[in-house]
Amino acid sequence: LRIIINNDTVQVFAAKATYKYLQEVAWKDPFIRISSYILGEYASLVVKDNMKTARHIYEMLSEKYPLVSETTKLVMLSAFAKLHASFPVLREQITRFFEKYERSSIVEVSDRCQDYLFMTSLEELEPFIFEPIPPWDSGEEGEIIDDEITVTENNADVISNNKRDQNKEDDLFMLL
Repeated sequence: LRIIINNDTVQVFAAKATYKYLQEVAWKDPFIRISSYILGEYASLVVKDNMKTARHIYEMLSEKYPLVSETTKLVMLSAFAKLHASFPVLREQITRFFEKYERSSIVEVSDRCQDYLFMTSLEELEPFIFEPIPPWDSGEEGEIIDDEITVTENNADVISNNKRDQNKEDDLFMLL
């Protein structure tokens, strides 16, 4: 997600690829979760002016909603709130969706639906509340990239350490 959020060209690719593959296969929970996040943030890159596509994105996600884990449901609710803010044509459907699940037996789902019903009713503030996630600070990103480079640049050392660790495990196994 960090790579997608920090790179405009990857955002377009990720949104289009997610939309395409979400239609083609019966995906498992983790893919639906990441797809919901990506399409919630970047559906406008796929939709452009085609509101039929916006409706299709919402319909695909909402029909998967009853089949996913609680964690994925929470991500999907956030995606629906962002779709509500981005596409006026979906507002009525998404409002009804939130109203349907505001009485869910899952407390977090119920609370989130109630919160989103309130926040989406603030029409003048909604675009600011649900604006896209900003890129991560480059300082944080640099530290992570430096760590990754260190590991890949010392590939021989990593292999050597792994062999040494494997030998220790073999020695321990022989003692048992």
